Amino acid sequence: MLQELFSKIYEQVDVSAFERLKQTINERSMPLRLTGVTSRNLVAWRNKDLFDYPDNIRVQLNFKEFLWIKIIQSMRNFGISLNVIKSVKSTMDMKIDFKQVSKKQKEILMEGMISKFKEEGYSTEDIKRIASVIETGGLEDFIHSHSIGYTMMDLLIITLISTRSRVGFLLFEDEDQNCIPWMDSFFDINERTYELWQGNHLFISFNKYLAAFIADENTDKYLLPYNLLSPEEKDILDSVRSGKYKSIEIRFNDKRKPELLKLSQSNDPGERIIDVLSRNDYASIMITQKEGKIKNITSHITKKLDKGKDPN
Repeated sequence: MLQELFSKIYEQVDVSAFERLKQTINERSMPLRLTGVTSRNLVAWRNKDLFDYPDNIRVQLNFKEFLWIKIIQSMRNFGISLNVIKSVKSTMDMKIDFKQVSKKQKEILMEGMISKFKEEGYSTEDIKRIASVIETGGLEDFIHSHSIGYTMMDLLIITLISTRSRVGFLLFEDEDQNCIPWMDSFFDINERTYELWQGNHLFISFNKYLAAFIADENTDKYLLPYNLLSPEEKDILDSVRSGKYKSIEIRFNDKRKPELLKLSQSNDPGERIIDVLSRNDYASIMITQKEGKIKNITSHITKKLDKGKDPN
């Protein structure tokens, strides 16, 4: 039953797909300049145990390291101390082992999973059996069997990419438990979590960094390999970035997935109409004339989006 919930939460993505994604986000291929951080800053952070990187290796970052550098930048901008950042790093580097999770985090995770089962329509009897399995250590066995070699940072990033739900961590003033990872896919805003969000805290949003990464044209080649966009979404983004089109209309199928683009492109009125026609890349052409002269040529293009294949 826990396996069934796991599949539903992650939209039927199997464990092998998670493993491939984990390997991809750990491959070092990005130059440091994409972070906006200098080598000097990085060395200083490494010397203060804020960042791990092998000696005598040219700096090439993986997505996880890129994201952690952006998180350090944000926390420093908020004036967060080095000791707190080190504490957050320890939480992010923690191997996923339910026995290491704090009592408060364990209770929140249990309540969140029970709530998800209720949303899926399980009966009261089923819910009681699930609760019994969780209380007797079944959840520990489940998490252990699906997260060998995963750190908390791995889990947060994979959840972010796979579910596109809110992911990040909350920082509190409590020195004993100042960092609590958050994933909307696992946690609900109930009485217990409501108290967390109502108290004084700082939320570091992974979604913000992801949005900025996608918006940066310099990171374009990483969007498909990291599964940050589907091939259809990448087609749409490329069309927008090209600057060629006067308007872009997106048609969705009955599953709310983009499947068709309708593009309107203004052509140079001075261009010969025969040259426009010879390109043969249009569904229709509208020509506007005034006093016998062509004032505007607008071509309309219909493009079926490329579903593509898994880039991994």
